[in-house]
Amino acid sequence: MHEEGALRTNGERFGKYSRYKNDVEYHEWLKQMRLVYMPECDPEIKGARPYPKADMLTEFGPYFFTSTIAWMQALAIGFKPEAIGLWGIEGKDDWGSQRPGILHFTQVARDRGITVTVPSNCRLLDTPLHYGERENA
Repeated sequence: MHEEGALRTNGERFGKYSRYKNDVEYHEWLKQMRLVYMPECDPEIKGARPYPKADMLTEFGPYFFTSTIAWMQALAIGFKPEAIGLWGIEGKDDWGSQRPGILHFTQVARDRGITVTVPSNCRLLDTPLHYGERENA
């Protein structure tokens, strides 16, 4: 089964800069989504569902939720799909701190028999140099 939805995890953390509250187009887009997981459901968004944060933390532990993507991966893994696709994600530069969580949940998915797919030109899942190895060795 192919499931599409949206996930808004940051609550009001960004205050007046929150895209959720200040971007009218984004808010209207969320209203059109069939399914939106949110920290607190907004009655204006018919597809809003509470994100099962406590369940995710119980199942996966607290250490690797480094980004919205990691929260999304954990939720997807819980649905036990055959495959999870990661598109538009590089996890580098300013977002490099998110990469360990993304890679962790990618490995969890694979350990559970779930195929994880990225575009062919994406470097997100490149294997890092292991400790003790040298480049060009």
